[in-house]
Order: sequence, then structure tokens, then C-alpha cells
Amino acid sequence: MKKMKILSFLLVGLCLTGCGKGKKIECAYYEQSSDFKMTYDYTFNYDKSGDTLKTLELIMDVEFENKEDLDEFIGQANNDVCEFVKGELSSMSKNVNCKSTEDNNKISITVTYKYDKLTDSEKENLPFNFTYNEFKELYESNTYEQDMCVFDSDKKMDPVLKSDGVLGSLNNSRKSAAEDSAYGILKSAEAVVIEYMLDNHGEAIPVNDPKVGVVFVCSNGKCSYTPNGKEPIYLDFKGTSPTDGEVLLDSNLEASIKKPLVINGYKCTMNNDKIECNK
Repeated sequence: MKKMKILSFLLVGLCLTGCGKGKKIECAYYEQSSDFKMTYDYTFNYDKSGDTLKTLELIMDVEFENKEDLDEFIGQANNDVCEFVKGELSSMSKNVNCKSTEDNNKISITVTYKYDKLTDSEKENLPFNFTYNEFKELYESNTYEQDMCVFDSDKKMDPVLKSDGVLGSLNNSRKSAAEDSAYGILKSAEAVVIEYMLDNHGEAIPVNDPKVGVVFVCSNGKCSYTPNGKEPIYLDFKGTSPTDGEVLLDSNLEASIKKPLVINGYKCTMNNDKIECNK
């Protein structure tokens, strides 16, 4: 029964739909159990606006402990994995292309799901029917953490497993995105000084504690500072929002990380002028 879990992942992947020239999202996933290792990556393809899903290409590679386990898995799928997949998607099977190859104790399955060919009623029965922006917002909010994804990357991101069990290339991409976001937050803190003065007839941001300075507290995707007796001041920045951390704006109006910013699961700290984000 454990091996049938692989097929369930495949079917879930099919429901997370997303060809042609336009916006794209590429994701990858790795799982290891006592009797198999599995990586799969899939690409959502949208139209140029990002509002219409066109196709999803899903590539799954499964390595079993031995050839007997692979044969058992294929047997549970009635000796034809692709036919099993299409059978489970009966009403939509004509819009699903599938091929599989075997090599010793490994199997590779490639499925192309033609979402734009489905009827409206078929689409309504599928979960995770997101536009490009909706998926991106969900992913960057840290509420979608199963897979690792990149958005409109020029390079295919393969699910490379490192020795510590982390997806290598995709993990590095997410780390880089966290660092970019952290730099953007600091720039926003420095820019908010001018914005505040323009909005308040030249008045500087009031400092509650001169020994500390202005400290923006980041929580639940927002970074804010509340001067005594005044409305909160929020930082406006692009990129992934931090779920925790503090940004200090000193008397020279230079921003730095006071408490590590938690972005995409990384803790971002500052050494001199350099930001480093690590798990």
C-alpha cells in the first residue's frame, strides 16, 4: 500500500495545473521512505497575462530499493502506470498525455495535462485552480510549503538532493530570494524617512527611545513602527514578506537588521553591509 502513495502524488500533481509563451511556475518535490526515493518537478504554463492556465508538465522519477519493489508497484497499477492515471481521470483522459520508462529499479513518468482543453464543468471540479498571481501570493505567504518553486526562471530548476536532504538548486534560489527581500526591506526603511517628512511638513519620524532609535517590527507579513501618540508607519517593499524580525533605523538614517528577519523559512542577518540568510 505504501507504493500506491506514489500514484496519489502523481494524481495530486495533475490537479495542481498549469504552455505556450507566457508566465510559468516551476516547482519540485523530494520524498524518501523506507522503500523508495522520489523526486518530481512540474511546470505550470500560463498565458501572457497569467490569468489562464494552459498546461502542466509533470516529471516524476522514482527509485525503489530493488527491481522486485518496482515490479510490485507496476503490478498495483495494473502493469501500466499511464493507463492507471488516465483511468483515474476518466472524463479528462483525452486531455492527458503520459509516457513512462523503466531502468532496473527506477521508473520515470512524464505527464502533460492540457488544462485549457477542459470544459468549464471539469475545471470547477479541480482543486488549486489558481491564477499566476494567486499562486505566487500563496507561495510567498509561507502557507504553501510542500514544494519549492521558482517563478519565470530562465533556467529549468531540477530537484537536486543534497546530502542534508534539502533540494539543492531550488533551495539556493529560495535563499537568494530571501536575501533580495531583506535588502528591499532595508531600502524601504531608509526611504520611509523622506516619505514621512514630505507627508508631515518636514517633521522627522519621532523616536520613542533615543538610546535605541526607530525600530520596525516585522510580524505576519508587515513591518511597522508606531511613534508615541501617532499612527503606525508601515514599510512598503517588494518581495516575500517576513514573518518575524526587526529593522533598526539609526540616527544616521541607515537601516540594519536588529533581530533576524525570517523570510521563506530562512533567518536573515547582517554582517557589516552584507546580508546572509540561512536555515
